[in-house]
Amino acid sequence: MLYTFIPLLVVGLLAIWGNSLLGRVLDSQLPPLLTRVLGLPVTLSPIKARALSLTASSDELIMGDAADPAVEARGVRVRLSLRHLLEGEVRFIFARADYLSVNPSRWPKSGKPLPENYQFLEQWLPDSLQLEAAQYVTGGGFVYPVRDASWSREGTGKASVKWLEDRGAGEVQAAAELASLEALLSLAPVQLALDVQMSADDSSQIAAQFDVAPATNGGYQLQAIIDAAQM
Repeated sequence: MLYTFIPLLVVGLLAIWGNSLLGRVLDSQLPPLLTRVLGLPVTLSPIKARALSLTASSDELIMGDAADPAVEARGVRVRLSLRHLLEGEVRFIFARADYLSVNPSRWPKSGKPLPENYQFLEQWLPDSLQLEAAQYVTGGGFVYPVRDASWSREGTGKASVKWLEDRGAGEVQAAAELASLEALLSLAPVQLALDVQMSADDSSQIAAQFDVAPATNGGYQLQAIIDAAQM
């Protein structure tokens, strides 16, 4: 009986005290780490952690100026990878947010040359991501809202994203697949497939294949093949 009780006691103490300890560690270490890696201020509301399941949640995440952020997320929940933690690295198996807003024009300018690649971001991209509602805001203030969005990474190096849009004519389903996430982060040529259609009309499907490559004079060159059903 004693040999059965001791492991249960250890597990119980870890569940009670480990949660509080892990939460305090993440509160103190994660924001400055993200600030250093991403190059802009990162703030998080108090983190609630569950040590046994390696999950953490925060009511709000802000990147940039809190009054006009580059990134704002609410209802954030993540699951950490145990294998990578044992190797001293933070990686997310799963992430979810009730709301996400991204405004790249609010990303602070450092005055330094742009990086040769963005491979440093790869560690922070989750294997799976779900968003109840999200929006992309352009520098001119145009807001592009989506809902029920999901992102996933595949073992082959591909990445895919799906989302829904509410338009005047009805609900729109959209899906995109990136042939190589590594190529995108390396600023190398990459292929992108996009499918869009009205949810209530299969004949409205539009499929596009994009070849994107760096241009010799800066920026990117894009070639597209578009197939529109019934058109």
